[in-house]
Amino acid sequence: MAQSRLRTAARRWPAAAVAAALWIGAGVPGAGAAYIITKQNQKIVGTDIRAKANGEIVLTTPQGTRTFYPGQYIKAVADKPADYDRADRLISQGKPAEAIGILKGIVERYRYLEWDQRARALLAKAYAALGKHDQAVEVFREMFRLDPELAKNDELQWAYRKELLAAGRYPELNRLLEESITHGSRADAARAYLMRGDMEMARDQVEAAALDYLRTAILFQDQDQVQPEALFKAASALEKLRDTRARELYRELVEKYPSSSYAARARKKI
Repeated sequence: MAQSRLRTAARRWPAAAVAAALWIGAGVPGAGAAYIITKQNQKIVGTDIRAKANGEIVLTTPQGTRTFYPGQYIKAVADKPADYDRADRLISQGKPAEAIGILKGIVERYRYLEWDQRARALLAKAYAALGKHDQAVEVFREMFRLDPELAKNDELQWAYRKELLAAGRYPELNRLLEESITHGSRADAARAYLMRGDMEMARDQVEAAALDYLRTAILFQDQDQVQPEALFKAASALEKLRDTRARELYRELVEKYPSSSYAARARKKI
């Protein structure tokens, strides 16, 4: 029970920070010092902080050591681990395997102190870079289990779905995509149709994929961020089906989005 209360109370830090650490690759700024935010919204700064397995937080301050029990605090934050940035750099340098052990150590040493979740974010990125998509999926699931608020972050959700696709976990992916199509914003629905097309292509369901790519290209013309990709993939799927309309879509892509990387590829098809 104590751990459950801890997980819901002590993890209220910006999900965007995790998203940035995972998918932009930039180092996350340090917290500055170890501190506690009490239930009364008071910030108490210390020189050292530790979390016990039962959810108690031990904060060392100039005045002495204080213990905070689950329910007495909203957030507990440690100084940034010295090796966090090193792991981040290793991933950026194309050495994700060397970062994994470092990140697992941070997860273990900094549980409940924010940096465990930030390390999990980088850990998922490292696994993805190595092509170990099943492991990346499990890291995401653990992140979301420990802090359900993170599951509401758009970029983390789409990164998770990308790993589900790469891991071939189609039933779970399809469920999430259907939710976005039915209940999400137009931007989310467009991305969902596009990714559903990718899932169908991965399953060699080319006709179904072509339809979802075309839905994205035709029904979501106001979503410029997905249009080049949708047009290119729709054209590619039609080309596989030996449909002569493929060339028309390649041309449309080049005309509407000439600076897109997809347009550069489409020019070779015209």
